[in-house]
Amino acid sequence: ANVRVRELNTALDATATQAGREGLGVSGAVELRREVAETRAELDAGKRAAELTGRETRRLEDSRSDLEASVVSLERQLADNKSMLHSSQEAERRHLQQLAGAVSEEKHRAEMEAAAAAEDEVARLRAEVIRAEDRCLAAETEVSRRTAATTTRDAELTQLRGAV
Repeated sequence: ANVRVRELNTALDATATQAGREGLGVSGAVELRREVAETRAELDAGKRAAELTGRETRRLEDSRSDLEASVVSLERQLADNKSMLHSSQEAERRHLQQLAGAVSEEKHRAEMEAAAAAEDEVARLRAEVIRAEDRCLAAETEVSRRTAATTTRDAELTQLRGAV
């Protein structure tokens, strides 16, 4: 657009110079004025187009700059989010390890409590068996004593019968 403006200025200057040399008449001057006016209108239109193009270029550059800043910001957010995700996953892994350890400890504790309860039950049953054996021995002793007493009495009765 600036090149076109320069071309038009040069053409306008050349036309004015030529008209001055040729010494045009009234109709030539009117024609020259019309050409100058058209050329100036084209020149003004070219200037406006150049200004518009410049504004659009600046606007596009600003938009591009804004977009680049947005991309950088989004990339930073993505990196931050990835970092947070990694940290969260690591924390979750550690927490799961702690839970697994706690469950393992709880399971071991429960197994130990069950084993201790089983040992207590075995000891109680062993004591019960020992008491039962003692009662059995006491009963056998009593049966033996009574059998001996009965045998002694039967022998005495037999002697008394034999003596009668």
